[in-house]
Parts: sequence; structure tokens; C-alpha cells
Amino acid sequence: MEKSVSSLLLIVSLMVMCFTFLNMPLVWAEPFTIYIKADGSIDPATANITTVDNCTYTFTDNNRGGIIVERDNIVLDGAGYVLQGIQNGSWLEPNPNDTIVGVNLTGRNNVTIQNLNIVNVPCGIRLHATNCTVRENMINTGGPFLYDVGVLLWGDDNTIVENTFAQCWIGVDLVASGNTVLRNKFVNIGISIQAGFQLVGWRTNNVISENNFYGPTMLIVESSIDTFYHNNFYFSRPMIAYWSQANWNETYPVGGNYWSDYSSPDLYCGPFQNETGSDGIGDTRFVLAENQTDNYPLMGPWTMSGESITVKLLTGPTRGVVTIAEVTKGGITTFKAQTGSDPPQGLRPVSCCNITTKAEYSGNVEVTLPYDPTNMTQMEERILRIMQWNETTLAWTNITANVDTELDKITGQTTSLSLFAVMWRLGGDVNGDFTVDLYDAILLAGSYNTTPQSPTWNANADLNNDNTIDLYDAIILAGNYGRTV
Repeated sequence: MEKSVSSLLLIVSLMVMCFTFLNMPLVWAEPFTIYIKADGSIDPATANITTVDNCTYTFTDNNRGGIIVERDNIVLDGAGYVLQGIQNGSWLEPNPNDTIVGVNLTGRNNVTIQNLNIVNVPCGIRLHATNCTVRENMINTGGPFLYDVGVLLWGDDNTIVENTFAQCWIGVDLVASGNTVLRNKFVNIGISIQAGFQLVGWRTNNVISENNFYGPTMLIVESSIDTFYHNNFYFSRPMIAYWSQANWNETYPVGGNYWSDYSSPDLYCGPFQNETGSDGIGDTRFVLAENQTDNYPLMGPWTMSGESITVKLLTGPTRGVVTIAEVTKGGITTFKAQTGSDPPQGLRPVSCCNITTKAEYSGNVEVTLPYDPTNMTQMEERILRIMQWNETTLAWTNITANVDTELDKITGQTTSLSLFAVMWRLGGDVNGDFTVDLYDAILLAGSYNTTPQSPTWNANADLNNDNTIDLYDAIILAGNYGRTV
């Protein structure tokens, strides 16, 4: 197995070497290239970019082609607009006017690229530069290319932060030292063995942290003293050369990474995981390859700080999503299937889970949980509830906001995390005795023609959940008459 992996890595490395055109001088043809000149001018002047101080350059509309930056100490702000490469040829027969690089920062220092959508180029950003920042960009290099990369990072002391990479064969190609890759999203839609992130060549002291990797999104060919921690690998497993020396965790209790296919109990704590007490770190190591181990794998996804933070939660076949309005301090979020206290009368739990986090947060929390619609009528799906256990009142609280019967998931809104359950009610069972009979019909008749503002309103008789008890509810009850659980 080791031999076959090494052979594959060698083949990939040779492929990368074959495409060193990304590191060669480029020939640009007007009008396909925009220059930000060393003197601060923009060439051509008709480009949809403006500046008032020769320091901040802002897109005023979409641009086509590539941009070459020849000036240091500036900000290039895409303002949410698109930089689209021009591709009239193919990878077999390229056109000489095709765009090779979206934004070229060769030889630059202290340049920031932000809020830009880069599409349809073999290389989104060429960062042969120092002390530069690439942040909050969307880079989608998808096109007729044999090899494409989101950011070609071949310079030292740069920061790649809060970007989204999609349809990139390689999200970040890192051959340098002292760089930080932080809080990015790598979405695998390309070639699986290399889509997302690659480290090629020997370098030191790069930190890759708090990134979300979706799919098989990482290939490390060689790595020397680089550190990966607090990253979330959703159905993703890096492919690692046996000579790699990457560190897959920080020291205890900072911990390592979250792996969606990792399973271990969390009964112990401490640097050697031999002290009694749970700490959010798995009790056993996660082995990636020979001599490559995450010694402190996280029991749940790392929840980073920021606004509107979404955390995907996986426990076997059960999957959930939590969105937190504001996280002020990052931490581990865990999701455990477990039973809770007795449900309210007439309700039965479809699923029950405990969601906790070590992150510090405030504001609204949105919790979305799946459910199995088997043996439910469509009407029973519509009146499903997501309930939260209140530790203060020691009672279940209805937090239901929406039921998606197409995707079989239910969403609730709250301000805290605790025990949650998806609750089911037998259609037509007004009195909650799990039988639809005359007693239910009498209760429905007693609240007929009422709304939630009426003194005789009975929420359990609102069988179609439309805030009115009327003929439609009576028809539902009649259709389920005699049904029992």
C-alpha cells in the first residue's frame, strides 16, 4: 500500500513539475490585462477599477482578463464584483490571449486582495510575494484546464484568510515558509486526490488552522514542520507521503483537528488521556499514515469565532446543523444522540440529541435536525415539532420555526444549546392518548372556528397547523378516525 501511494504521489509531483508555466514569465496581450502600475496609475484607464489615493483600488463593475499589480502597500478591493478569465482555447490547444493568472502579485510586498470573485482561470492568485493578505474572496477556477490552483503561494509570511475555494484542483499550493492559512472553506468538486490543498517542497513554520475541508480535499506531497490544528475535515482524509513531517495537532489542551470519520470515547483527559474526565478530545489517537498522527483529535467540529457561524454536526447516520449569530471565542461543539426526559402528553420523540459547545457565543441560535418520515402521513410531517429541554423550568419548550418536508428536516430557533428532540404527534390525536376516537372529535368541536387569540383555542386541534380550527381539521380527524399507536 505504501509503495502504491508513493508511486501515485510521484506521478502527481511530476505532473505539477510539467506545468511550471505558472512560474515562468508571462506574455500578456492587450486588452486582456489590467495593470496597476508602480506609479499608481491604472492601465488601461477604461478598466472598471478606480482609486482616489493610489492606495486603495476598488472595482466599480465586473472585469474580464487578468490583473498585474506592480505597486506595493495597496489594497485591491473587488467590492463583490467578478474578475473573469478569458478562455478561447483549451488545455490541448491554448489561445495565446487566454488568461493564465487572475491577479499576479509577483515580487510584491504588503498588498491586500479582498472581496473579489475570481472565476475561470488556471491560477486565481499568484502570490510570489511577502507580507500580503488574501481575504474574503471567492475563487472558482473551474474551466477547461488540466491543472488549476486557487492561490499559488510561493512567498513567505503571507495570510490566506476567510476565502472560499470551489472547483479548484488545488485550493492553495504552498511552497514557502511562515504563512498562515486561516478560516477558509475548501469545497471539493475537482479531482479527488488533489482537490483542495497541497504542500509541495520543503518549507517550515506554516500554520493551517480553523479551515473547513469538504470531501477528499488535501494532498501533502512533502511537509516539514508545518502545523495543522482546529481544522474540520468533513468526509475528507489527506493523502500523505511517508517522508512528510507535518504536525497534526498543537500541544494539549489546544488539541488537533476534527475528523468526521473518527470515532472514539471521551472518558479521559490530560496530555496522555489517562485522567478521569471528558475534555472534548478523543481518548485514542487518529492515525493518518505511518508516522503521521493527530494525537488530540477533536470530538466535535471546531467552532470558529465570527458572525453567523455554521457548524455541521455528524453522529453516525444522524446529521444536524447549528448556526450561531455571534461567536466571540472559538471552541469544540459536540453532538451526541441521547434520550431525554418524558415528552409532553401526546408527543413521541423521533430523535433526541444533546448539543454542547465550548465556544463562547451570543444572539440567536438556529438548530436544524433531520427526521425519518417513514410511517408518517404528510400531515403528521407538517406538525412535527423541535423541542428543547429547559434546565431552569425542567420542561420541554417548542422552538419550531420551519418544517421542510421535501428535505426531511426541521429547524428551531433558540438562544442556547442543550438537549433537543424532534417530536411526533399522531394525526387527529387531540387529547394525546395515541388513539383517534370520539373524545378527540368532541375536543375539536369545542374549539371549532377559533384562532390562537380565541379563549377556547386548542393548539392540538389545529391539525393542519394553519392557526385556524375549521373544516379542514375535521376532515383530517375523520380520515384518521380509529387509528391508534
